[in-house]
Amino acid sequence: MENREVKKQRRTVDWSELPKVVVLIIGFYLLPDGSNYRRFRGVCRKWRKSSPPSTHFLCATYPRNLPTQLGRSVNLITKKTCLLFPIDIKYIGIFPPWLVTVEELNPGKLVIRHPLTGIKFDLNDDYFPKTLNLFNFRLVAMECGYKLCHPNGDEDVFSSEVTDFCRNCPIKTKTLYFGLDSVAILSLDQGGILGFLNFNGEWRFSELGPKFRLDDIEYYNENICAVSHGGQALLISSVDGRVIKVLCTLLSKNDFGNKRKLLAVYDDEVYLIVRKIYKFWVFKMNEELQKWERVYDLGDKVLFVTYDKCFFVNDDEFHGVKGNCIVFPKNCFPTEFGDNSVDDELFQSPEKYLELGVFYMNSDNPKLMSPNEELSDLFWPPPEWLNPDSDIWPFIRSKEHSKHGDDGQGAENPPSTSNQKDTHVEEVVCENNDVSVPATNSLGQDYGKDAAEKNIQGTGVILDLVPHNPSPKLVNVDSLPLNASAIEITHDCASLEKFQGIDVSSNLVPVLQKIWDKHGNIIKGHIVQSNSLLTWALESLANMIIILQKNTGDSLNNSQADYLNSTLADLQLMKFRLDWLVPFVERAVAVHKSKCQKAIMINLETRKSKLLAEMHELEEQMVQQEKLMAESLMNCAPSVLEKGLAEGLC
Repeated sequence: MENREVKKQRRTVDWSELPKVVVLIIGFYLLPDGSNYRRFRGVCRKWRKSSPPSTHFLCATYPRNLPTQLGRSVNLITKKTCLLFPIDIKYIGIFPPWLVTVEELNPGKLVIRHPLTGIKFDLNDDYFPKTLNLFNFRLVAMECGYKLCHPNGDEDVFSSEVTDFCRNCPIKTKTLYFGLDSVAILSLDQGGILGFLNFNGEWRFSELGPKFRLDDIEYYNENICAVSHGGQALLISSVDGRVIKVLCTLLSKNDFGNKRKLLAVYDDEVYLIVRKIYKFWVFKMNEELQKWERVYDLGDKVLFVTYDKCFFVNDDEFHGVKGNCIVFPKNCFPTEFGDNSVDDELFQSPEKYLELGVFYMNSDNPKLMSPNEELSDLFWPPPEWLNPDSDIWPFIRSKEHSKHGDDGQGAENPPSTSNQKDTHVEEVVCENNDVSVPATNSLGQDYGKDAAEKNIQGTGVILDLVPHNPSPKLVNVDSLPLNASAIEITHDCASLEKFQGIDVSSNLVPVLQKIWDKHGNIIKGHIVQSNSLLTWALESLANMIIILQKNTGDSLNNSQADYLNSTLADLQLMKFRLDWLVPFVERAVAVHKSKCQKAIMINLETRKSKLLAEMHELEEQMVQQEKLMAESLMNCAPSVLEKGLAEGLC
């Protein structure tokens, strides 16, 4: 009985009343993570006043300015390749997410880039809203990395003469950071020299020296996995640059090829990507045998190749996209002499922002990405939910209708975009409107409400770095104590209304009221202390009801089924009384799974019928060919067949 009382008391603890020193410690440890730090400050006014607002978007400690021995300073910046999802429930499952790379060149200066080619998106294009507020979307990080550049974005940080190997490669260096006071740098513009730049400006080469050339480096076991042009993999210390051991020996002559080799690490396994004349070969490291083993099938994974990073993503992250393929940009696999003639042939007339090749592991040749295939939806054009008021969408909707029509044929290509504005626009500058907030602040400094509540805004991207208290709108992917979900806190202009003392969207109140009328107070005894979290929970519950009411077993899609399943689990962990809802969700998910299995079976039967038809056609061709051969042999006497063809000619 006493233990129950203790637990009950613990549940009623007011988190806003934590001791100030504890709040300061929490804020200090969250400071490097811009996203979680802003959520921490958005919990309540006391927490917000205990820690200074961050002027950074991706990471509070970067960009970081580093001196060099050349007398110039460079910036070490962070970048994230993310999937953007809509917050509005009505778009989930209807449109795919959007894959982008976000860079923070300077505190408050953002650049939105194509995730594979690195081209800057023209935010003045009609596809984009007048102001792009990244806090209006859910961001799911696929890859995080670092790079060296000047404050204006110029990556030629060492002013070195470009070698043939990297003449057509858009990047000059590849950077790995291990949380120490130095970064590992692969100088591609010098042919692939590996060195280390200390934060005090000192430069040193790895133990391999300046004459040993490498094709790529990657994180592995808290050290560096480096691969040579011949495929030899080495484990190099991230601390002092010494060679720890040989991971894999050279590739065989048959597997070698003459193009740049790239590395990818997935589930602690190291992969090597080799570009042949037309095909791609993928190898997995067998560290025990010190050899590369060929991989013939990627399963349900998509391998994305960029100029400085390769990463795998499961195809279930994308709506309708098939895996077992490699997506790559132009000139990513040059020879040691800088030859990219194979790509010149492949990338003859690409669409804007779709200068990408696709290679399926069961095919013989790569192909140029078409705007009519599902993969292109990840890159261009941006999905409708990004700017639903744009005048361009009636055309896009007709394109989507044709693309997914009953005839299964792709629509015509969209109009040429050659007249659109140049993609290399000025980087988005996010100015700090709060003059009382310096760029660097001590954790103990106190801020008034007015200063804390101001937004840091830019000409193209709005950064609401000080989240407001009104309703969070949808589950995000970052950490939440309940079922590994999280809340994206964002200010919404939609009208709010009190329901059971909690602010919720007014359009959802009738749905919630019907639930209360039929099932009573289902949140009685809940364990949630945050009003913001309760807002999300109630609105999510209402959205679940809307999904169930507006869908049949045939119309429910993958995203909606996942949303029902995961949200139900979250609400149950909050101790909501949902025994009345569980059977409906379980039935909906079961019907959806059955539909998916049926679709797979239909697909298999279709493929089987196609193969049988091809086999039948092949057999008919063989019979016809046998008849032709028999007729041909009958017209030639055996004696003639045995004689020389020139006998009697002269």
